[in-house]
Amino acid sequence: MVLYVGEDWEGEYPVLDGSTRPGWLVSFVGRPDRPWTVRQHSWWGRVDGVDGRVDLDVARLGELSRPV
Repeated sequence: MVLYVGEDWEGEYPVLDGSTRPGWLVSFVGRPDRPWTVRQHSWWGRVDGVDGRVDLDVARLGELSRPV
């Protein structure tokens, strides 16, 4: 399981700090200041074969395969 959290939410209700679960942060302006495994950097992307806009994410795949 990956925790999907916006930086504003994490700042108010820190769920990633101290968690053993990987974090999926929403961060549209620059890289987050905290550790992350997956980062959503846009919600306005395009992908061939998909109608409409899609989220664009960056993943550190080695982090996803580590045991929790």
